[in-house]
Order: sequence, then C-alpha cells, then structure tokens
Amino acid sequence: MIKVKDAIESGDFLSLSFVDEGVGTFAFQIKCIDFYQVDMSLVDINEYVKEVESDSNLWIIDLDVINLNKKVYDAGELRSIIKLVDDEGYEYSALRDDGFLDFTEFGKSSKLNKFVHDIFLKPKIIKNGAIAFELPDYFDELFLHVEEGNIETL
Repeated sequence: MIKVKDAIESGDFLSLSFVDEGVGTFAFQIKCIDFYQVDMSLVDINEYVKEVESDSNLWIIDLDVINLNKKVYDAGELRSIIKLVDDEGYEYSALRDDGFLDFTEFGKSSKLNKFVHDIFLKPKIIKNGAIAFELPDYFDELFLHVEEGNIETL
C-alpha cells in the first residue's frame, strides 16, 4: 500500500497490477494528481442519484491512468479495483453511483464521468479522470490499495 499523500507529493507514476479470475492479469500505471474533499453545496443532486446525499463526506482523487494491456479496458472497472485503506485498516470502495458520476453537472466538471462503464482506456494512452470515495468524518492517513493485486512505486 502507498500513502495517498506521498503518491501526490512525489508526482511519480505508480505500477498497478491485478488478477481478474478467469480473464488474466492486468497492468496499469497511475499518477495521483490531487485528493480533495467535496464541497457538497456545489453538488447538484437529482433524481438519478442513488447513493450520494447532501450531507455525504465525499473525497475525490484525481488520476492519470495508462492502460498497459494490449486491449482496451473498461474504465468503470477501475472503481472496483482501487480502494482506500485508513491507518486502522478500514477499507473504502469507490463510489459506484452512476447517476451521480455521469448524470450530474458536478460529476462532469470534476471528471468523475471519465472512469465510468462504457468509457474505454486505450493501450498506452494517458487518460485523466477522477474517482470519488465516501469517507468517515475523521481519518489520519489513507493508503492506496488494489483489490486482488499490487501497487508500488516505479
């Protein structure tokens, strides 16, 4: 696991790999650009939003991603692979509310709509986007974690 703060401060790409049972091993490089708390007064909640509420504690990680696989990869799957873990070992999955990510002006302006299903990451091309997490009100440190895989500095 790698501290989110360290990943941003270094500005380096990280190597990310994981195994998808029955499909194979996948590899990416990611660069953490920013990590910030969402001002919920700027979020336009509409009838398509299912998980997010006006008092949610949302945080966004802005990423550059390079697909190192020979074929395209569904960008929405990144949300099920990249996790955050706090210093006590609690694990947080990315927000998967497509109504919020794809059908709000906030989702579009914050680039959350770049890593949703039916957006494909082409091999060896950098794609910038963002992933949202709902987190508790307090945490000391957060670490990047990959489900069924590995993340490390290059």
